[in-house]
Amino acid sequence: DTVKAVIEVTESPKVDAGPDKVVLEGTSITLDATASAVATKFLWSPAEGLNRTDLLKPQASPGRDILYTLTAETEKGCIGTDQVFVRYLPKLVIPNTFTPNGDGYNDVWEIKGLNVYVGCVIEVYNTTGSLLFRSTGYGQPWDGTYRGQQVPAGTYYYVIDPKNSRPKLAGYVTILR
Repeated sequence: DTVKAVIEVTESPKVDAGPDKVVLEGTSITLDATASAVATKFLWSPAEGLNRTDLLKPQASPGRDILYTLTAETEKGCIGTDQVFVRYLPKLVIPNTFTPNGDGYNDVWEIKGLNVYVGCVIEVYNTTGSLLFRSTGYGQPWDGTYRGQQVPAGTYYYVIDPKNSRPKLAGYVTILR
């Protein structure tokens, strides 16, 4: 017995969700996805932080690190998928005063949000421009000391390089004792 059948082979869509991205708190980015011309439908998941889930290049403003999956489909139902990671960077909260007096409250200069900025550099200077504290990464907040000795109460100047496509930040911090 012989059976003849016509089989139609259709092309699956080629999908690229684009390069991994970084988004700063309060901003949005465009996901730079591409797909071959045979793709006619798109679906991003999860929907969290996306302005649309059915566009090839939606706007994303997630409130946390997130892995998005793009699924593209042809009219014949063939599917292609790819993923893109979006790293969320919160705004930094830089206090301008701390009180390193050993009472267990406000004893270190804690910069909220800086711990997720990989490779950041923090420098603190006295009024004559001498470097008192330098940290790459944010493993240990400044405790108001220099070479193991408490620095006097007063105003000190900082430069923070958050890296991750963010500009340097400069300002002052006051130590109260």
